[in-house]
Amino acid sequence: MKNCIQLFGYNCYLTEVCEDDTEFIISIRTSNDLNALSGSSIAIDQHLEWLQAYKARINDYYWVVRDKLSGDKIGTTALFDIDNNSKKAESGRTIVLEQYRHLTFDVFYARSLFAFETLGLNKVYGKVREESTDILNFDVKKLGYKVDGLLREDW
Repeated sequence: MKNCIQLFGYNCYLTEVCEDDTEFIISIRTSNDLNALSGSSIAIDQHLEWLQAYKARINDYYWVVRDKLSGDKIGTTALFDIDNNSKKAESGRTIVLEQYRHLTFDVFYARSLFAFETLGLNKVYGKVREESTDILNFDVKKLGYKVDGLLREDW
């Protein structure tokens, strides 16, 4: 099992997901307003089963994002499929509550510092659906991501 890693940004901090975060994670994963990827609800026992399997992984980090001033839970983010041979990882599971969207850049900054400085990665990539132009524009224009290509017939 990996050590609990806490990351700090300017206005937020990230804490490794734990069982106490279950209700929060289920609420944002099943919210149509926040997460277009989750069309169906997930039961507590399903999440806890997934969390137990996640804790055993060595190539996956999943955090709850908290407001630095209040400590309130404001979202989630992750690095997964970490490939130490190729020095790359996929970014994802990033959901930020609407009233805290102004901190989204800070979430990516804290996670990127961990990826590049702590893990020594050379590349963090994301997969964005072609129709998700808002996300793609944010990733490219605000975060400096570059479009490497298009995965056809991929979901």
